[in-house]
Amino acid sequence: MAKKVKKTVRSISLGGRNISYECTRKKVKNINLRVRADGKLCVSAPFFVSVKEIERVLKMKETFILRAIDRMSERKKQSGADFSFEDGSCVFLFGKEYFLHITNEGRSHTDGDRLILSLKKTEEAKNRKEAFKRFAEKELRAYALEAFERILPFFDSEVSSMPALKLYTMRARWGSCRPKTAVITLNTRLAFYPKEYIDYVIFHEFTHLLHADHSKAFYRALALRLPDWESKRKALNAAPMMEYF
Repeated sequence: MAKKVKKTVRSISLGGRNISYECTRKKVKNINLRVRADGKLCVSAPFFVSVKEIERVLKMKETFILRAIDRMSERKKQSGADFSFEDGSCVFLFGKEYFLHITNEGRSHTDGDRLILSLKKTEEAKNRKEAFKRFAEKELRAYALEAFERILPFFDSEVSSMPALKLYTMRARWGSCRPKTAVITLNTRLAFYPKEYIDYVIFHEFTHLLHADHSKAFYRALALRLPDWESKRKALNAAPMMEYF
């Protein structure tokens, strides 16, 4: 009988810092490590490898681990609702990092790895926040409408007309659908995540036009049109919630 996966939480001193890590014992050949988006260090290792050997590897990777933890911590800090949108700070749009450049000239747009944010009264954080929200909503709406056109054919004649799109900032859901009125609402914060995740949410909500609940029939219909929906849902839900607004 195959051994079951076993998880334990331990701590180790790296660079003078006490770092907690989750160790998962399972059927793998090597010791693997990763730093999750929430800054948590996770290790997977074979059952026969000792804790001493695992921690020897962690100390060898000390610089990489600490840099990754600090980077994830900074991203989490910048994703907070109190983010001030200072010139040069980093924001996400469609899963890509951009450096903000604040100006009172022209229109807001992206240029390489910069997001040029144009607004009046640039010295006020509230104005910068509102300008970023307007730009993110504009970009999300444009992409979602294009995705609607692309995804509708997957539903053939079962969805007779294009549903209406609404955007709304939500904390608990990525989207919603009203089948009777054919209105799909997307969480405005989806603008910060990769487009493949946005597509998953749109496929999900389109499927509600066929099945209002989350029945087996609903998931069969979704899987028929998006076979890897589960991995996309898992990845989206595991990503840190971006709360710029």
